[in-house]
Amino acid sequence: MGTIAKPPLWRMTGIELLVLILLALALLTLDQVQAYSLLAGGLIQVAGTVYFARLAFRHRGGSQLARSIQSMYRGEAGKIMLSALFFMATFIFVKPLGAVAFFAGYGVMVLVHTAVAATLLQRHKP
Repeated sequence: MGTIAKPPLWRMTGIELLVLILLALALLTLDQVQAYSLLAGGLIQVAGTVYFARLAFRHRGGSQLARSIQSMYRGEAGKIMLSALFFMATFIFVKPLGAVAFFAGYGVMVLVHTAVAATLLQRHKP
């Protein structure tokens, strides 16, 4: 009886950060405020995802099922609270902020995460 392999979390995060940096650099040629706003929104999404993943995949194996589920709940709750905290801090401390680029950065990184995860997890099958 085997265990489910741990997903390539750090590789996924590295690819996501590379995409985010490339997007911000491309936008930097047009507008500096929009570029760092996009970067801030994207980093909030990536930070929350990393926090969730670290907790969710801490325990593995059938005997650890209850702990795994508890870690996932804690990870998701922590991700939501961390994201809310980062959103508030960004709105309070980052002036000026391009709101459209900020939310676009967050949303685009949700899509990038989904695509990267699907691609790498498909390749990572044992």
